[in-house]
Amino acid sequence: MAKKPEKSLLVVDYKHRIIWLDGAITPKMAFKFGAIMKKLNKVQVTPIIFYIRGLGGESWSAFSMINDITNSQSPVGCVAHEYVASGCFTLTQAGIWRAAILGTKFGF
Repeated sequence: MAKKPEKSLLVVDYKHRIIWLDGAITPKMAFKFGAIMKKLNKVQVTPIIFYIRGLGGESWSAFSMINDITNSQSPVGCVAHEYVASGCFTLTQAGIWRAAILGTKFGF
């Protein structure tokens, strides 16, 4: 029996400048992430915290998100939690600082 694809979730708290990615990276998610980053940078230039959990996803979409992080006027810190692999792991490397919640597992 084929495994169901992982559901993806991308949410933002504009007031506290927190972005939460949970799941696979998709082109739609990368586009939404770019719009979120643009809006956060337009509001003010202060740190953004980006929480990441997921198995990876579409590579070009991950590269697009990495580009948004590295070109951000606001510094972005990346926090891995639970499990990060492939493209999600690579996203954690794009931030100006990186952290992992205790017990987080990594794969690549």
